[in-house]
Amino acid sequence: INGDPNKKYARDSAWLHVSVWARLVAIVVLFTIICVMVAKSNNDTTLSSTTPALSIPDQRVGGRKSMHMGPGPASTAKHAACIGKRAPNATEVKQLLIRDYTDGKVPLKPDEWYDDRAKLYALTYAFVAGFQARGVPIFLAGGSHLGARRHHGVIPFKEKDVDFAVFSLDIARCKTIINEILDDADLSDVRAQDVKPPYSFGMNVEVPSLSHYFDFWFFDSNYHNLGQVKCIGPKDKKGESGCAKWYRNYNKMDPPVFDHGDWFPPAYQVFGSHR
Repeated sequence: INGDPNKKYARDSAWLHVSVWARLVAIVVLFTIICVMVAKSNNDTTLSSTTPALSIPDQRVGGRKSMHMGPGPASTAKHAACIGKRAPNATEVKQLLIRDYTDGKVPLKPDEWYDDRAKLYALTYAFVAGFQARGVPIFLAGGSHLGARRHHGVIPFKEKDVDFAVFSLDIARCKTIINEILDDADLSDVRAQDVKPPYSFGMNVEVPSLSHYFDFWFFDSNYHNLGQVKCIGPKDKKGESGCAKWYRNYNKMDPPVFDHGDWFPPAYQVFGSHR
């Protein structure tokens, strides 16, 4: 080029031409990446929309009494977005679990594990939906509350049950509700059982084909008419609380008394999908 203005102009024009094409290629590549990401997001959303009850009512912040460990990784959902929607079935839950527990295209768990957890979470949501449809508040409690906060599901080690806090002292009605839900889930051979005294906090359900059982703890949502919350459970002939006996035997303390706002309105947690 050596100072020739014509050659310099030709060089600059060529560079400008290349620069424009490079920018166009970059824009196309960026647009393609965005489209792929949006498509993936839409695919995930479609999976979730087919399982509208992926979040479950959970105890709100309650200090040390609730074993609250902070929000952890769990996502929350608005109260109104969950109530009144159908419970996901086992097939839908299994799809989500396979999505969550897959390394590339290789499942990280045996097929039996997916089947068991899918049926477990589907029945968990069936219980929630069934009680909600009948106007009875039901929440995750105890170890399940902690599992929802930490793991988006049951605690993956040394945990063998799903704990519910049921806000009703009409024990007979709650037993009927549980059995009706089991009938709807084609589990008419399984029945709710009273927890044996003297430590009767409520009822449990054991499905022989599942790895975990279900415990139902019965709470008073207006304890002593003070707007407080406390586990009561069935009472014995002397009027003593089954929950009180359980807590004194296993925790060497009386059942904790919560403020109403520690539970209501519920904080919804993802339970059964580990994303």
